[in-house]
Amino acid sequence: MDMRDIPRIRSALQQIDSAKLEELVAAVWSQMGWSTRVSQQGRDQGIDIVATKSDLIEQKAIIQAKRYSDSNKVGRPDIQQYSSLKTEYPDVDSIIVVTSSSFTSEAKQLAEQLGVKIVNGSELAEACVQNISEENLSKYIEYTGSGKDIVESSGQVNSDRIKINQLTSSEEDLADFYSGYLRRLSEAVQHGNHERTFFIKIDREHNETSEYTVRGTTHQIQFPAESPKLLGQLQKTAKKYGWTVVNSETYGSGAGGVEMVVPPEEANMFFISLDTTLPESPIPRRQARIIKLMLERIYDQDLSGSEITDLVHRAHNDPAIESHTRVIR
Repeated sequence: MDMRDIPRIRSALQQIDSAKLEELVAAVWSQMGWSTRVSQQGRDQGIDIVATKSDLIEQKAIIQAKRYSDSNKVGRPDIQQYSSLKTEYPDVDSIIVVTSSSFTSEAKQLAEQLGVKIVNGSELAEACVQNISEENLSKYIEYTGSGKDIVESSGQVNSDRIKINQLTSSEEDLADFYSGYLRRLSEAVQHGNHERTFFIKIDREHNETSEYTVRGTTHQIQFPAESPKLLGQLQKTAKKYGWTVVNSETYGSGAGGVEMVVPPEEANMFFISLDTTLPESPIPRRQARIIKLMLERIYDQDLSGSEITDLVHRAHNDPAIESHTRVIR
């Protein structure tokens, strides 16, 4: 297994029952050097897993495993509930909430405030790749081997192959919307009277200045300099899928507060463009999968529920030229 298998494993995690997920989470933590005990259902006051570790000091963690689908995120009330376990069990050093889906922005903010550690579905899938053998993983989930049917890479820049024969319903919805965007973009280029951009709305915990747009097959990411995690995730994702960085700029305030290109150490904003072009023309289904990967791996955001706009620029107030918005189902 390798990192290309993460999307498939994450999807499989959402298909198993809660008991199997608890067993898998315990197995992952065991491989990371912890002694784990999965609680019997109905006992231990709702605690799923107890993990202990003895290095120079004793460590004890309570792990709660939530088996949710993409459309069902772990919310603030769950974090509030599990944080109270610290009071009930004073010998516990940390509370960890693991889910097969993701967390709402409110849940993530509260977890940070209360010191609750959180692990989303993509991070859990990555931990499986790093710590569980393919044979052992198949004991917990329906896993049929290498994820090359999702991504095949020849190792050459810009020659990755993302298979599109098994899209989720959200990806299908996005592919349909992207098809309309391509048609309208072609018309805009032919007439030369306006421009269009595929604008993906980002959850606001990533700051008001974070933006993700697509122009044809070029994906453009803008984010504040105080978000180094986003840069790291972007670099890992681009390297993993063999995409080319075609533009990288750093912006800051110049004289009079004017925004201008500055050295990285003086920047308050990063701007990076990735080229995902293949020799053939852009395929809506392929771009839908790429956008889903970018949202999950960089922004920890689900495609389902994301608002995307086919945004019009420089239309010279022509009322016949409209932007189009869709919330992906």
